[in-house]
Amino acid sequence: MSNPNRREQILDLLTQEFRDDGHTVITEEGDVYAAVLVQRGPVTLQAAKFNLSTLANQIDRSLP
Repeated sequence: MSNPNRREQILDLLTQEFRDDGHTVITEEGDVYAAVLVQRGPVTLQAAKFNLSTLANQIDRSLP
């Protein structure tokens, strides 16, 4: 069973960790994502996007 308060704490920790590692954190349609951006000359490309909201849910469900 998922615990909403614990899930939010996990999401906050994930968000801070990804920010500290230099990733761009964005919110889209209620979900939080960490984006890996790559600079190619004058263009910035999104190389990957991780759904931190889903990851927080998965971690929360796996804990007793």
